[in-house]
Amino acid sequence: MQDSDSKIFLVTGATGAIGKAIARQLAAAPHSEVVLLCRDRHKAELAVQDIIDSTGNPKVNFQLADLGRQHQIRELAKRWTGPLHVLINNAACTPRSRQETPEGIEMQFATNVLGYFWLIDAFTDILKASAPARVVNVASYWAGGLDLDDLEFTRLGKKPFSRIVGDARMLLPQPEFAIMAPTSQHMAAAMPHPFIPRILVHPVPGSVLISDARR
Repeated sequence: MQDSDSKIFLVTGATGAIGKAIARQLAAAPHSEVVLLCRDRHKAELAVQDIIDSTGNPKVNFQLADLGRQHQIRELAKRWTGPLHVLINNAACTPRSRQETPEGIEMQFATNVLGYFWLIDAFTDILKASAPARVVNVASYWAGGLDLDDLEFTRLGKKPFSRIVGDARMLLPQPEFAIMAPTSQHMAAAMPHPFIPRILVHPVPGSVLISDARR
């Protein structure tokens, strides 16, 4: 039976350094239940056990979904039972070359941007029913020179993404386009559910290494 004081957290990208640190700190808090949203079952199992061992909180588990695939997010929301008090969007990918999802969407755009929108939208009713609830987006301001007319990098051909990073044109790994163009129109588009409080945070510079792995 769920503790009436308990808070349920869903953390995406929880096998990476930032996501795992977030999940561990949440699990260490009293009355917390933490769900790690991961792509890889083996990594998820290891992360769950590590967090349980380090915090002593047995209420840590995982769900599997690829945040670059909308149908997997919808399926996750359908099978979710009970409340969700805090959704923490942290997952991101940084492929070294342009790749597409099976749906034909550039992978970085699908995971780092659309995935945030899809997840918030899919869980909106659950979050509303769990009020007070909130969404936390882990983001980066590293998007200088991003071509907003080519968000999926269709004009780059096979040029390595490492060059894109070197040119400071890495796709902003979160959906708050209002940071780049802070007009009321962009803000409205970035925040379609204003009744759910949102917090935007940025990792400490130098805390994350660019790699092929998804967090």
